[in-house]
Amino acid sequence: MAVSCGVASDFSKDALAPQHSALLESHFPEVKRLAAQVKVLRLAPQFFAADPSHKWSIEPFHYLQAYYPEFMLELRKLMGLQPANAGRA
Repeated sequence: MAVSCGVASDFSKDALAPQHSALLESHFPEVKRLAAQVKVLRLAPQFFAADPSHKWSIEPFHYLQAYYPEFMLELRKLMGLQPANAGRA
């Protein structure tokens, strides 16, 4: 069950969700071993919520609109770049 903006969405009807999650989770140790130099973006938990008004429907990977600019901001920081709106009035 995922809750976004007070709206609960039941993803348990996706029969493959547990298998997909388990498969992804099983890859994490190998990815970590092979990519010790990989940097990871960390966003606050409030950005990881499904958007009930997403143009392609509510899904666990269709995040709230606030997620996308926050992701880009953190990505630019990780890359050592200025924020996209830096220097603008």
